[in-house]
Amino acid sequence: PESLSASYEVGDSGLERVDIVNAILDGHVGPVGFLGHSLGTGLTLSYPLAGAPRCAVAGFRGVTEACEESALLVVASDGDSVCPGKFIRERVEEAEKATSRVASIEKLFFEHYNHISFLSSSTNDAMVEFLSPLLPLAKTLKVPLLDFDKYAEVRDSDACQEEIV
Repeated sequence: PESLSASYEVGDSGLERVDIVNAILDGHVGPVGFLGHSLGTGLTLSYPLAGAPRCAVAGFRGVTEACEESALLVVASDGDSVCPGKFIRERVEEAEKATSRVASIEKLFFEHYNHISFLSSSTNDAMVEFLSPLLPLAKTLKVPLLDFDKYAEVRDSDACQEEIV
C-alpha cells in the first residue's frame, strides 16, 4: 500500500484489501463489477472473480488472471501528471497483444483532465479547500501533489463526469 508520504508494509494485522472486499461480498447475490481509481485499479484488476466487469480510471498496470472473461473499460487522460495517458495507452496496447483472456478492452482517453478530475467535485473541492493553504509550501518542497494544484485552478470534475457519462 501507499500513502501520500510513502510506501509502507501492511504489518501483522493480516487485513488485506481483498479481505475487505470478501467481507462485503459475503452472502451477496447478484452481479458484481469493480471500479478503481489510481492505486485502486490494482485491486480492480486483480480481484479473483472471473467474468466480473472492471473499470480502471487513471491507473492501469495490465490484466491479470482475475480478468478472465471480464469486460474491461480503461479511462485515462494526457493531462494526468500522476498516471499519464501515454503510459496507460502503452500498457493497454501490451495487454491487448498479450492476452486473449479478457472478453473486451474498451478505452476512453482524454486530453485535458488531470488525475483527480475523474473524482466527485464535492470531494475534490473539500480536499482543495482543506489543502490550499499547504499547496505553496508543498510545491516549494517538491512534494507530489497528485494534481490537486491543477484541479484547484480548473475545478473540472463536473465537466469530466458529464463528458464520460
